[in-house]
Amino acid sequence: GESHAMIAQSSLMQFVGVACQSRDLLCQRCALMILSNIASSDETRDVATRGGGLQAAIIALKGCDTPLKRFGLVCLANMSNDTQTQSQIVVHGGHRSIITLSREGDMETRECALLCLSNLCANETIYSSLIDQEVLNVLERAYKEDNQRITALFALANLTSSDELIHSHDIGADEGMVVSLVDLAKSSDAHEQCLAISALRRLASIAKNREMLFHQGILLTLTKMFNSKHEDVRREIASCLCALSLSLRLRFNMAQIATSMLMEFVKSNDSATVRCGLGAIANVAEDSGTHPILISANVMETVLHRLNHAETAIKREAIRAVSNLLSSTELHANFLRYDGLESLIQLQTASCEDCDCLAALSFSKLSFSISSLSDD
Repeated sequence: GESHAMIAQSSLMQFVGVACQSRDLLCQRCALMILSNIASSDETRDVATRGGGLQAAIIALKGCDTPLKRFGLVCLANMSNDTQTQSQIVVHGGHRSIITLSREGDMETRECALLCLSNLCANETIYSSLIDQEVLNVLERAYKEDNQRITALFALANLTSSDELIHSHDIGADEGMVVSLVDLAKSSDAHEQCLAISALRRLASIAKNREMLFHQGILLTLTKMFNSKHEDVRREIASCLCALSLSLRLRFNMAQIATSMLMEFVKSNDSATVRCGLGAIANVAEDSGTHPILISANVMETVLHRLNHAETAIKREAIRAVSNLLSSTELHANFLRYDGLESLIQLQTASCEDCDCLAALSFSKLSFSISSLSDD
């Protein structure tokens, strides 16, 4: 606010820095409270970290006074809403003290430390330093405590942005965590929705997680959310569905539950959403058992509209979907009725080897139907 800016721009900051080093505990506490308040504002946060402010907050964590440690943690929690400061905290070794307090402090101190960790876990460049200090054990234990569950969940969700961590440390193996992420995805807050769905999408990138996610109701949850006004939420949903569609055993269920949703994504104005929607349809269509459902939904017409898209990645997913759908001769008539042959011929002019191969495969599947038309 205005008062934060006034203090940050005045010479009072010099006295705050001196007060942080005072021998008087009350003076130190008050100084850290001032720094914490100034760091809570985006406009003045950098002022709070400069001139020894960051170091003062880290030093406070190493003392014997519990209230002073808490003020230091709150101060660092506010400061660590900035990517550069997150890295600086690690450079100065502050993460070690934060993790120690999140493990050994009293309940209130652990909660303050967890707020810091949640922010630090948003920075992938410092993950190795956090993992070395066994941050996963801390977060998994905190997640089991009711009063720390949501904060720990945010931190764990952020950590899933690292493919290495998901695979090497098996993040997401706990079904309870998956249930909580699915519940968080139902939030009315778009940021929380995105965080939860992106975490679920990354978990779905691992084959063994997909059926567990399905059994925890992820498809039904995503179905209820796909009309979101926020394109980033819709993009994450489409991407999550594309990852889930890699499971052979889930494709029929996806055709039953998610076909209409995928068709809406294919019609989107957002390229990433379109690509993921087409990719999911292409994967589902690899299972010919899903074709009766896809035929009744008139998927072929929707997909054909994207064959001549300007982006090669979208063309590739569209022709892949078409090629898989053409495995059913029942769809040949629809394909020809919607001028699919003309689109297929135009596609061969695209400078994409994958598109050429898939177009040739599609012609091969259509050969009997085309020759029948010629005979007529």
